[in-house]
Amino acid sequence: RNGGVDVTLRPTDQWRVDALVAGSATPDADESGLAFYAANNWRNDNFRVSASYLDIAPDFTAETGFVRRDNMRRLHVDAGAEKHGDARIRGMDVQGKGNYLVDHDNEVIGWDFGGEAGMYFSSGEGFGVGFGRSYDIVDEAFEVGDAEVLPGEYHMLGAGAGFGTNESRPLSLFSQVKYGEFFGGTR
Repeated sequence: RNGGVDVTLRPTDQWRVDALVAGSATPDADESGLAFYAANNWRNDNFRVSASYLDIAPDFTAETGFVRRDNMRRLHVDAGAEKHGDARIRGMDVQGKGNYLVDHDNEVIGWDFGGEAGMYFSSGEGFGVGFGRSYDIVDEAFEVGDAEVLPGEYHMLGAGAGFGTNESRPLSLFSQVKYGEFFGGTR
């Protein structure tokens, strides 16, 4: 059995705080545990910053499948800036994010960071570019399509670009291309 409570608090129009506590309980005490999440988000017209902390106990179980990894603590930080434009350019933005993951013995089990930049036109079209770098330790083999990812340490690097047309038109298009390493292969 799983249950939880989540709360969102908005002290001001620019500041939001989120929290979640969830628990799992089974007849076997070794499969009962807690998970919690807390986030602090601030934004104004041009900037935004958020930081969050996620803790999933080693014995937390979620048979419904919404927890991809247990026995972990994650610190997430992201920030962005947006510049509003003129008659032709609606806006430009740049953002960066990062995650740092440790287990409950405080051993590093992964990290990632990345960034994106985009430009959006008054006509509704826009484009963006991005990159990411990550490190992940896989303890147990898992499958991705027909491929099997074996236990080990994986360093991954990726980049991408995208373009979209005005979504309010009868026909709009969005195209995105990504290339990078993925658990010893490419994507």
